[in-house]
Amino acid sequence: MALFGLFFFFFCFKIDCFGSIFIPESSRQGQSGWFEKGKWCSCRALQSTYVEDTCTVEDARDYGHTHLAEIINYADKFENKAILLIHFSARYQLDVIENAVSALPPPLAGRVFALTKGF
Repeated sequence: MALFGLFFFFFCFKIDCFGSIFIPESSRQGQSGWFEKGKWCSCRALQSTYVEDTCTVEDARDYGHTHLAEIINYADKFENKAILLIHFSARYQLDVIENAVSALPPPLAGRVFALTKGF
């Protein structure tokens, strides 16, 4: 999984000079426009700095981060086959992150994974 980060792109698709459309297999979230970028890619990486209610979505956004609750709010919009959560706050123990991911509701359940090695 650690090598997975090498395959992320900032774009979801590009059109070449012949009009062909290429849709990459993976995408990663930037700090702005995070929802729209990459929503059609097979695999997408999203930062989920906060996973508990001790920090609100607004607090996370104030510091340029994303809360898991915000990802859940957009759950029905994601068309990705897999979503990899990255960039967790150091305040969390591994079990807290794993519990938050395992408790995700449909349609996120079973296709969201946490990259926790080295966080």
